Amino acid sequence: MRQDGDTHRTAHKHAFCHDCGYCLFGQADRCPECGRAFDPADPSSYEPPPSKRAVMQFVHFAHFSLVVFVFLLFVCVLCVVVVLVQLLATAALV
Repeated sequence: MRQDGDTHRTAHKHAFCHDCGYCLFGQADRCPECGRAFDPADPSSYEPPPSKRAVMQFVHFAHFSLVVFVFLLFVCVLCVVVVLVQLLATAALV
């Protein structure tokens, strides 16, 4: 429990755990996710938030991955349709 004059500090809202990336906002000295110790007064003991550029690179990578996935899905569906059409055409000839 906190009392007047207590020098207990909590982490800055932009502090993230070195090990697991958990947001340390409001935590006193340990990451609740992985248990790694940190000092709220020492910025080298925790990670800063990811930069805007890093976030945008991730977004672009995710978008590119989605486009590739949709393309490959389309190719697979097209192959299945072609095989089914061939099967139906050979069944009609018999």
